[in-house]
Amino acid sequence: MTIHQGLLANLVDDIGMFRLELVLHHLNISGEKLASLLALDGCNDIETFINTEPHKTIMKQSVALIDKVDEWCSSKANAIDWFISEPIPALGNVTPRNAVLSGNYKALNEYIDAIALGGYA
Repeated sequence: MTIHQGLLANLVDDIGMFRLELVLHHLNISGEKLASLLALDGCNDIETFINTEPHKTIMKQSVALIDKVDEWCSSKANAIDWFISEPIPALGNVTPRNAVLSGNYKALNEYIDAIALGGYA
């Protein structure tokens, strides 16, 4: 899956930098929850951090996956909780967040696509 450019266009400014207030509004979370989502607990300048590589890519991937499972989870809050804490057996029991942080976005995305097509979790 290519990360949906329409989604990103709603979360970034005209030079492609994530706007923290737009991200927080889109996900309906606090800055503290976003820091937890991205394993940035204690970070004082989240907006700068999410706009530097590799964190910008991690941000794009995380939002795309949360949006992808939002409907299945019945809410953004549940999708975020899933992303942070649900171990995925097919990926060695790592959480979606840890899969993304360790560079396994593609495998996680393929896993989600397989479930969407009727596969088993």
